[in-house]
Amino acid sequence: SVVRNNYFWALRAIAGHAPRYGDWEYEAEVWLALKRVLLAFQESGYLGLSETQLEFPPDFDNIPPVLRSVSRWIDPQTSELMP
Repeated sequence: SVVRNNYFWALRAIAGHAPRYGDWEYEAEVWLALKRVLLAFQESGYLGLSETQLEFPPDFDNIPPVLRSVSRWIDPQTSELMP
C-alpha cells in the first residue's frame, strides 16, 4: 500500500543505521522526529498499533522518556506484548 511505502521511507530517511536484514538504529538527535512520525501514522488509522510502536526486550529498562509513549516491551521468545 502507498501508506506502508511512505511509512517505510519516512522511517528509513531518519535512521542512522538501517541494514537490509536487521534492526534499524536512530540517534538521539532524531528521537523527537521519530516519535512524531510514529504518532502521525498511529493517528491516521491506516496502520495497526503493532506496526507503529518501538519494541524493546523486557530486560531493557532505559527507554528514553521522549520515546516512552511510542514504545512497548515485548518478549523476544514469543513476540508477545509484556505488561
